[in-house]
Amino acid sequence: MANSFRDKVVEEGLEEPQTIGAEQQEAPADDVSSSATTQEALKAKSARRPLFRMPKVSGKWAMKQLPLVGLIVLFCIILVSNRYKVEQLSKEKIQLERDIDYLREQRIQMQREYQESIKISRIAEKLDTIGVGLISGPPYEIVRTEEVIDTKRNKNK
Repeated sequence: MANSFRDKVVEEGLEEPQTIGAEQQEAPADDVSSSATTQEALKAKSARRPLFRMPKVSGKWAMKQLPLVGLIVLFCIILVSNRYKVEQLSKEKIQLERDIDYLREQRIQMQREYQESIKISRIAEKLDTIGVGLISGPPYEIVRTEEVIDTKRNKNK
């Protein structure tokens, strides 16, 4: 792999490319002077160019970016409002689940009380306190004869 620093210097036009054999043929004094020249050129170039360039911000550029900034602010507002709404809905959901559990327990308790109250033994106790007893046999049937029905028809005429 070639020397990347040397390739960079060559690309910038500070020094002409040299081969390894040519470097060995030169005198040591020239080697020192060329490296000194290269170092001076690099120092001068680095002094001109900072490591991090800040873009020049002008009023025109800021006005161009204003719609983008407005859109980002709008999205942030929408994000915050959606999170707030989701939190409110989750709190409401938790409260409704608690209410459902409470009502379910109440229904079970009322159903148990109703089942207990319709037992025949409970009904018999209530009827005994009133003075009415339970029927021991099947209910009897009232039979109407035709004579009774005819007499009622004649009265209506």
